[in-house]
Amino acid sequence: MSKEEEKKLLELFNPKNKKILDVGCGDGRYATLFAQLCQEYVGIDISSDLIKRNLWNNKYQNVSFYEANIVSYKPSMKFDIIILSLSFHEIDIKEQGLALMNMLNLLNDDGKIIILDPSLSTDSFQALWNIAYENFKYFNHDYIVQHTHDVITKACDDNLCRIVCKDKLDIPFYFSKLKDVCDMIAEDDDFSLINWSEKDKEILSRLLKDFIKKENDITLFDKLDITVLEKR
Repeated sequence: MSKEEEKKLLELFNPKNKKILDVGCGDGRYATLFAQLCQEYVGIDISSDLIKRNLWNNKYQNVSFYEANIVSYKPSMKFDIIILSLSFHEIDIKEQGLALMNMLNLLNDDGKIIILDPSLSTDSFQALWNIAYENFKYFNHDYIVQHTHDVITKACDDNLCRIVCKDKLDIPFYFSKLKDVCDMIAEDDDFSLINWSEKDKEILSRLLKDFIKKENDITLFDKLDITVLEKR
């Protein structure tokens, strides 16, 4: 995480003396960022391996991790901030609405849900993944991301919550050559079931080159949409 990204996130989350729930906490990187400022940090994820690793590496008394699904998660406390960083669109599309309703129930009265999800911009870092999804998994990733927007809109229309802030965050990624980009995608867990042949990689490389327009010294931006919700 770059210093610029850290600064932006700290300004956005304002974690000082807050109780924070990190939904889909992954490797727990936000725990390290917030632990010395917040009152309590709780990270949940459905991956038992990630939770075990986070528990092993944790060195903060005010930080805890649990294997849990946000749809059914029922902790004894309520939270000032609930974070979903690149995780809301990963929730089963049939359960995103249920997840949002449960999170609203877990908020303190003046609490906030902060959602960071991929932008639908066609020139973003996510567009690279869309190329691979569409050509090798026949999957429209933008449909899932759009559905999360629709869930939030519906919840606001039904007066369950309201949007109090919208913002954007651009995170740069640097690659020395196009092959590094191809390898990153091919080795990602999302494509672990694909038995990549040399022909497949050649096709992927050609598709990415058509998108990026260069083969060396590549800079791409992961464009994230930030949505901040309060319950009504």
